[in-house]
Amino acid sequence: MSDMGINLQQTQNQANKISTNASELRQVANILQLYKSRLQIFWKADEMRYIETSIEQLIRRINNLISELNDLSSDIKSAANEVKREEDLAVAKAELSSATSTFERAKQNYIRAQNLYYNNPTASMETNLDIAKRNYYSALYKYNSATAKVRALS
Repeated sequence: MSDMGINLQQTQNQANKISTNASELRQVANILQLYKSRLQIFWKADEMRYIETSIEQLIRRINNLISELNDLSSDIKSAANEVKREEDLAVAKAELSSATSTFERAKQNYIRAQNLYYNNPTASMETNLDIAKRNYYSALYKYNSATAKVRALS
């Protein structure tokens, strides 16, 4: 990975921290709900309805924040995965371009070696043909692998 590429693990960790914060806020909301219930049992006063209303509003705000944090965490993970996929695709396309050039050169060299061998079938020409053939099939394999990788990421 290049220095400019996204660090997917670090981004996932940051998104997970946001989710952890949301879970901790959920615990706070649950504790507030418990306090409200206990206050209802032990405090029988007129002002209790204002306290209950305030606690309920606070719990609603916390629940809204929890929802926003979970959405943010999910969005961060999705965006990071998309950026990583795009980076991987760009690398794969560059590899395919290089493999295509190498394959074309190997193909031309193989054709040239075939023509030379068929015009002058000597042992040294046969060796050259074998080398060109191995290079051709190696380049073909790399080209096919690079093509498959680009297709998989597209």
